[in-house]
Amino acid sequence: MRKKRQTKAMQIDAGVSLIAGPRIVAPTHHVIWRGNKNEPGLLLVEFASRVCYRSDGKMGANPNFVYARAREGHFSVFEHARYIFEVSASAARLVMDDLEELKGVAGVTVEKLHGRWIVSMNGSHLMQMRKNRLVSAMKRRTCFDH
Repeated sequence: MRKKRQTKAMQIDAGVSLIAGPRIVAPTHHVIWRGNKNEPGLLLVEFASRVCYRSDGKMGANPNFVYARAREGHFSVFEHARYIFEVSASAARLVMDDLEELKGVAGVTVEKLHGRWIVSMNGSHLMQMRKNRLVSAMKRRTCFDH
C-alpha cells in the first residue's frame, strides 16, 4: 500500500511544472543582496519583509528570516511572489479533488488549457493552504517548501 502511495506521489510530482515565478532585479540604492540568488521568490519576500520591518540593511543576514515571518503569521509579505504552475492531464486525474478545491480560493486562478491545467497563485496561498498532494508538489517547485 505504501509503495502504491509513493508511486502516485511521484506521478503527481512529475506532472507539476513551475512555468513562471518572480524575478529579482537588484536595486541601485543601498540594499545589499546577500541571499541565495537562485531563490528569487524568497529574496522578494525577504525584501518586502525587511522594508516592512525597516531592516533592509540586514538583507540576507538571516536565512530563516522569511520562515520566521510565516511562523508569526505574517503572510502578507508572501503575496509579492506570484507563481504559475502547469499540471499535466495525467497528474490532474490523480488530484482532481485538489484542483476543484483550489478553484474556490480567492486570488487563485485555475484554468483548463489544451488538456492540461494552469494554476496561478501567490506565495501567501502556497504558505497558508491546507496541505494536499497538489499543493505539496507545487511547494517542492518553489523556495517555499520549508
